[in-house]
Amino acid sequence: MTDAKKQFTMQRIYLKDASFESPAVPELFFERSEPRVDLSYRIEHRHIQDSRHEVVLGVTATARTDERTVFIVEVNIGGLFSAQGFGEDELKQVLNVFCPAQLFPYLRETVSSITGRGGFLPVLLALISFEEMYQASQQAQV
Repeated sequence: MTDAKKQFTMQRIYLKDASFESPAVPELFFERSEPRVDLSYRIEHRHIQDSRHEVVLGVTATARTDERTVFIVEVNIGGLFSAQGFGEDELKQVLNVFCPAQLFPYLRETVSSITGRGGFLPVLLALISFEEMYQASQQAQV
């Protein structure tokens, strides 16, 4: 199949789920310790109908000091994409690399906004390589 027959469109981006908790506020605001933020990303995708696929990019950010949890934020950004004319391997790459890259700016902004509204310095997610994440997951399956 030639590249001319390949079609890809982003149909919609949406907030699928978001949560924030900070069990130790407001007392925590009087401490001077700098929290450590651990990040855990996940990518899920599923076939919806015809050529439509849902891709969900999620992150859990957990901030801790030595003594306690500062906050936990979980955000899932979904996207509805249409992809036609791709072989199976190409489609996997599109769904695991290209689509999450399109969703990442929305995820980044949402996490920053939520943590800022929680009374903390906004968490700015560093850019990540979805290609490297995908390659690592493929190697782990071998």
